[in-house]
Amino acid sequence: MDLRKLFIAETAARLGPVLASLDFVGPEVIGDAGEYPALLTLRWRRGSAVVETVLVQAYGGDEYVRTERVDGAGEPTAVGQDAVRNARQLRAALDRHASRVGAAPR
Repeated sequence: MDLRKLFIAETAARLGPVLASLDFVGPEVIGDAGEYPALLTLRWRRGSAVVETVLVQAYGGDEYVRTERVDGAGEPTAVGQDAVRNARQLRAALDRHASRVGAAPR
């Protein structure tokens, strides 16, 4: 299964509602789902705050999903980073990230 195409739909479905409840707008899709190695990003914005979830697929099996939050001009705060090699791992990682970003202070 191609995680790149699944990543866009699953990330929007799993993080989108949580971020919408926090008044974030998005997602913006950045990157090309057809390239390899892949760096594909979904970004949500609220004022100067940004939440990004990135799928990284590189040669040698380095595949992971990472979510970060940046409030204003501050340093990024890691929400989560998990290795993903299949659809089940991707969904589980995104669910963990969604619960953590929803629990973060507004």
